[in-house]
Amino acid sequence: MVSQTFVLFSLAFSNRCLYNTNMTTSIVNENYSTQEKLQILADAAKYDVACTSSGSSRRGKKGELGNAEACGICHSFAADGRCISLLKILMTNHCAYDCKYCINRASNDVRRATFTPQEICELTVEFYKRNYIEGLFLSSGVLKNPTYTMEKMCETLLLLRTRYHFNGYIHVKTIPGASDELLAAAGYLADRYDVDSEKSAPRANERVKKSVERAFEETVTGYATVMTENSSVQLRDGSAQYALLPVWILNTTWEGKHYLFAMNGQTGKFVGDLPADKNAARKMTIKLTVIITIVVYILRLILWMFGI
Repeated sequence: MVSQTFVLFSLAFSNRCLYNTNMTTSIVNENYSTQEKLQILADAAKYDVACTSSGSSRRGKKGELGNAEACGICHSFAADGRCISLLKILMTNHCAYDCKYCINRASNDVRRATFTPQEICELTVEFYKRNYIEGLFLSSGVLKNPTYTMEKMCETLLLLRTRYHFNGYIHVKTIPGASDELLAAAGYLADRYDVDSEKSAPRANERVKKSVERAFEETVTGYATVMTENSSVQLRDGSAQYALLPVWILNTTWEGKHYLFAMNGQTGKFVGDLPADKNAARKMTIKLTVIITIVVYILRLILWMFGI
């Protein structure tokens, strides 16, 4: 019997959201220009954890180089380890859900806007032609319902790949609750796509089973060929946990000893064995001991003076 806890690297919290049945999600763009929509939907997308950095508000100046305006440029990593720039936007920040943690929840009073598939394609291609980006990160609020929203996102991806012949990198956040056919279409058209824990659990379970079988096969030695006739791996008490990415695996050598540790790229938290300077630790311990001793002595002296 194998008990396994697995980690799913995504941030999809739809199962904790409340669907607001009393609120319609009508599309009202308030006659926003494309630039205004970009500002609204790029700003709303910064809360979607999916890349290593977000934009800066530092604008370009006359006579100087560079422009780090805040609208929509983030960074991620390709399969070969390259850092690539992505246009990171929401298709819409309208949402039928009222998730209390979400800035785009239905009850929140924020400016709302929606891109059409055509507008997203034109923005992506124009940004790409100017060498601002190497790909697209596309997410969305839930417009009307998950299936309708996912249909519009797939339509966008299909236009990019077929009409605009865009072969750049595409990362799409799928909408929990959409049909399996739409999720499969998104996976076919995009280079990377995220799904929620309910969709990921069966795949994770299968990988755990294969890993267990492979581990047992490696214990059999002395034979040229090893074949598994039958196997039975049962999982119980499994749980899904969400993690922030990226996680950097780092190693260093100090005073002849190797240290391996990990750092969360979003929070900066370290986990692992970090090298410690014993002399510095000893000095710090002595200083703290002296300080605590002096404080205790002063307190006892004060109490003695007042006869307590």
